[in-house]
Amino acid sequence: HALKCEMPPGYLSIAKRDKFWRTPLYNGHLFHGWYNLWLQTFGPRLVSYLQPYNLTYVAIHVGQRSKVADFFFIAQEFWPQTSNLFIATDDKSIVQEAAEQANGTKFNVSWAAGLESASASLDNIAGLASSTFLVGGSNSKDFRVARALNAVLHHGEFRPHPWCYDNFRKRVCDCWPDTVLQC
Repeated sequence: HALKCEMPPGYLSIAKRDKFWRTPLYNGHLFHGWYNLWLQTFGPRLVSYLQPYNLTYVAIHVGQRSKVADFFFIAQEFWPQTSNLFIATDDKSIVQEAAEQANGTKFNVSWAAGLESASASLDNIAGLASSTFLVGGSNSKDFRVARALNAVLHHGEFRPHPWCYDNFRKRVCDCWPDTVLQC
């Protein structure tokens, strides 16, 4: 899915811009690195997003050719203490498969409503970015954006290792060299 945001002429006046710059959603350093720009862009959505769980959860981005069972195995292997799973997808059959897979197990499964809408796509990114633990594939743009947002949102907090797993590359993805995501 691709989103294009357009505003009517004059929507963002100088007064509105200045007011925004004084809010916590803007961190005070215009274009001080990609992560600040992304937080400014996604900040309003992240602030208004109602997380799927009040407790620790694993967010799983499942692509259309992925096997849900693989992701359940990864969640169990790396984070056996966690039973709450958020499934980020735009495919109804994946949601149905995840619900069936979770039946009779310790896992509680949730997902964004209105799977094929732009709003659900943004909710998927917010759910992934807000999670305690994250699973997905680096071959997905949505996962890469959510992973970066997740790292920046939790920057400076103690995080158990690993907190991220890249199922495309089959490796832990907690760190990136040369960025804010250094270990």
